[in-house]
Amino acid sequence: MVATGTIPNGFTYSYVLSACARSGMVREGEQIHRRVLVHGYFSNVFVRTNLINLYAIASGGDDTGYAHKVFDEMGAHPFGFGAFPDDGSIDLKI
Repeated sequence: MVATGTIPNGFTYSYVLSACARSGMVREGEQIHRRVLVHGYFSNVFVRTNLINLYAIASGGDDTGYAHKVFDEMGAHPFGFGAFPDDGSIDLKI
């Protein structure tokens, strides 16, 4: 895409990050993450959500620290996720 001179946008980054996460291509996802930062798409909620997904899947559930860091950097969380206490007092099981 870059070789053809096409400029990626937030949708492109979101889809590529999602594909990297589903395919286990963490190093490639990290390279896309760098491009996201350089080109100013880090404020895009969909891009950030796929970054969280990438790092959470990459950790295999063992250490989600970097995914949690990206989530915390979102500030005002979409869909009101920031409203939930982090003390385990709410059981969301259905």
